[in-house]
Parts: sequence; C-alpha cells; structure tokens
Amino acid sequence: MKHVEKRVLIITLCLFETLLGNAQILSSDQTEAKKTVVGKIFFSTRPFTNSSAGAKNQFSSSDFIYARLETNGKKFNDFLEMPLNDKEKIHDRWFLFYVVRVYKDGVLAGVNRPCKTWVLNQVAWNTTSLNFDVMPGPQNVSTEMSAESPESYDPARFPSYVGPLYTLITSNIFSETGNYKIKVEVFDVTMDDWQKLDPAPKWPSFEGEFDFAFNTADIKNIKENETAANKVLKASIHKSREEASQIESNKIRKAYFDKTEPPDGWTLKSNALGGGMTMDQIKKHFNNNTVGATILKVYATQSGGWGIEKNQFGIPKNKFLDQEIRIFYKQGNDTCGCKTIYVTQPYLGGGNYGKTTLDLFSASPFSCAKLK
Repeated sequence: MKHVEKRVLIITLCLFETLLGNAQILSSDQTEAKKTVVGKIFFSTRPFTNSSAGAKNQFSSSDFIYARLETNGKKFNDFLEMPLNDKEKIHDRWFLFYVVRVYKDGVLAGVNRPCKTWVLNQVAWNTTSLNFDVMPGPQNVSTEMSAESPESYDPARFPSYVGPLYTLITSNIFSETGNYKIKVEVFDVTMDDWQKLDPAPKWPSFEGEFDFAFNTADIKNIKENETAANKVLKASIHKSREEASQIESNKIRKAYFDKTEPPDGWTLKSNALGGGMTMDQIKKHFNNNTVGATILKVYATQSGGWGIEKNQFGIPKNKFLDQEIRIFYKQGNDTCGCKTIYVTQPYLGGGNYGKTTLDLFSASPFSCAKLK
C-alpha cells in the first residue's frame, strides 16, 4: 500500500470518527475477542530500556508512567502496513493510532479521539518492541503525539504534545478522588486487496491496562509536569527539525559537490604571468585570503594585455589584465577547489592609474579524485 494512500485512509478514519462520534472505538470493548491482538503493553514508573523488567499494573496520580510494546514474536514489519511495502527501510516518519480509555466503577468515563496519533521518527521496524510514554516526567519525554492526521502533520502550525493521559486528566473525567482503570491500545489500520479499509477487528493491535489511584490533590503537580514536558517536547522537535534540515542540506551539497567538475587548466601547461606579476605575489595573496589550503598548481590563461573598463559616459573605471590566474588547491581529505585571481588598477583621473590590485574569486569545491 502506498504511503499517500495510508495518509488518505487516516484522514478518512478521523473524519468518520468526527461524524459518527466514538462509536467504533467504544464498541471495540464489546468485540475484544475478535481483535487481531499482535502483542502486549507493559507499564512502569521508569522508562523501559531493553526489556519489560520492572513492569507493574498499579499506579497513583503522583507517578510518572511509561510503557513498552512487545509483539507476540513477529517483527513489526511483518504486520504493519509499511509504505510501498518497503519493510526493511528506516522510515523518516510514521504514525500509529494511540487510544487511551478511562473507566470508573466499570463505566467508560473518557477516551481520546482515535485520530490522535503517535508520531514515530527514524524507526527501524525490523524489531519486536517499542518504548513509549503514557504520562512522562519532563526529564524523560520520548513520545510525540499529534492531534492532526499525517497529511496535516505540521508541529509548527499544530503543536504536538506529550503522553495522552495528561490530556485526559480533566474535571469531566476525573471528577473525584478514587480508583480508576486505564486501558491503552496502540494499533495500525490495514486495507484489503482492493485497497479498501479492513474492518476494525482485523487491525493489528497492542493492548494493556493498569489500575490508577487518582487524588485531586495531585492536579496542580500533574498540570505543571504536563506544561514542563510539553516545553521539553517542543524543544526536542525543533532540534530534530533543524538536524533533519541540516542533513538534507548536506545531502544537496554532497550531490552538487559530486557533480562539480574542476575548471580547465589542471592538465594544461601554464602561460606566463602578465602585467609584471610574479608567482610569489600570486601565492602570497592566495595564502593570505584562504585558510587551511595547500596550493597544488597555478595556471594562467594566455594574456591579452591590459584592457580598460569604462562607465556609461566613456570615462575609465579601471585597467584590467586580460588574463585569468587559476589556483588549484586542496582543503581537507577529499575537498579540492579552484580560485581565480584577476589583476586590476583603479583609475585615478588625468590618465593616471593606481596600484595593482589582486581580486580573488571562489568557485564551488569538487572532489580531489577529479584532478587526474
């Protein structure tokens, strides 16, 4: 299934949910036996590392809560709908649905909407486990949640947020101190051979639950932690976007670097320097204006003597040597380049010209392997 098709599918699901309410999500509790459960969710007060050791199923509202998905043995790319069926690739960004339901005395008290998605970046799906957040401490935020569908995902316009249990702690859902049951489900959506949405019972799903002792005295701390955690997440997203932008810029520069060819002159015999210039003058000027470079060769085109550049009124601006002086150099392990020196003399008036000036111009660098 193509990635764009999956995006359309998720948008459709969100619109469907908006029109019909939470019926499909809520009714899934009555059809639990028919679900395609592909793994389990474990919970802890500390972030998981390489296993589910330390898992528990009882928490209080003063705890930070973290989770871990573990499959029933298969790897994620065996059952998730990966874009273009590219199961081995590390995808830049992918989305899974992340639903949290809150129960009080066996009755559903609240649920986040199903188009709240868990944003996953640079995930290698050739694995059997994933760690994530439910209600994290600000110092351990690792999970980005988005209220938008993948097609609309843009944290600059629609801010992402941390673990979804924070957003469910409202006066409507947690109206009083007491014991609650929290059920967590993470799932993917699938399509049939006709590229139509499969029935919900066929979607691969991970499930887990825990007891949650809520105390209204913790509300202030919970909201402060939520605010702090969202600030950490926002800074992390900004940093990731900058790093991704830098990586993309480096790719573009590398592609341009690989395509750039050195100018003529490397394999040619240099002509004599004109205008009374000496090789020592040329090299000294280059070294004074180029850091960390080693001169490999100086090549001068054939000199056409001095020419005069005039302005629109025919008045001389300067006198220039009709010759390019190209300096091939190495800078780094495999970075070479060529800078060109032009020789000029400014016009002072009365038929007089000033001291000779050397102007150094740079060109795009290229691979030293191209200097053969």
